[in-house]
Amino acid sequence: MLATRVHPARRAGFTLIELLVVIAIIALLISILIPALKRAREQAKTVVCRSNLRQIAAGLTLYAQDFNDEVWPVNAERVDAWPQYGGAWARVAGVDGAEPGLLYPYVSNVDEIAECPSNLRRTSTRDSGNNLFDKNAPLDFDYTFVMNLHGARLSNRKDMAYLAEPQRYPVNTVPPAVLPADVPIRRFDGMPVIVEESTKWWNETYVDGMWSNQDQIETRHSRGGSVAFAEGFAQTFEPPMGSKYQVRESADLDANDVYVKGVNDQWFRLEYRSGTFRPYGWINSPQ
Repeated sequence: MLATRVHPARRAGFTLIELLVVIAIIALLISILIPALKRAREQAKTVVCRSNLRQIAAGLTLYAQDFNDEVWPVNAERVDAWPQYGGAWARVAGVDGAEPGLLYPYVSNVDEIAECPSNLRRTSTRDSGNNLFDKNAPLDFDYTFVMNLHGARLSNRKDMAYLAEPQRYPVNTVPPAVLPADVPIRRFDGMPVIVEESTKWWNETYVDGMWSNQDQIETRHSRGGSVAFAEGFAQTFEPPMGSKYQVRESADLDANDVYVKGVNDQWFRLEYRSGTFRPYGWINSPQ
């Protein structure tokens, strides 16, 4: 009797429905992962940005140790004069024009230390160009020096604060020179000396390396910008801001809204009332 041959059952392939389900699952995973990866990348850039500011703060401390415990001047030649080439921490007069400033010998002359990895020293329209360091970027630095802290003694740190409600004063209206008691303020965690200046307002327009007057703090890091403090640390600071980056609004915090505690525990505006800078070392005894 002949044996009956048994044929193995053929394995059925994926049906169209199963393939569509698999594709949908893959697409869903990609849609979840890509934003997460983007956030992780931006967080990493924020960390690098803060690290840059910490190194600048360390360079400032080293400079002060060499120069009577004082923060660098805004003018390398005369402390009572406006600088010709911008803040002396960043640029000074050289044989052939502007040269890297007083900071750079203390950070191994690495110019990228003043570059936010999220912006790469570009303008708000993302233009390219050739900067002081012969790099393909239009700006020399994304960070600028809080100008009226020039001559500050690091051993004589002062309390500093900013308006909690800048919108109390309209755009182009300067707040009081001495802060009234009924105006709410928020204190900084230390003495801010270097800030990630808003590219639009006004780092790309006034490339002087200084933060003063109507200059604002950048908001590219989750509505905040990196700030270095005289105490040697850096943090991401979220300033009061309006809703439109491309427009100056009364709710935007700028340098005119910053105050320092002085004689008789009064709060004095850091910016000079006549529009020029405070005298060298004024911050050590504000009045």
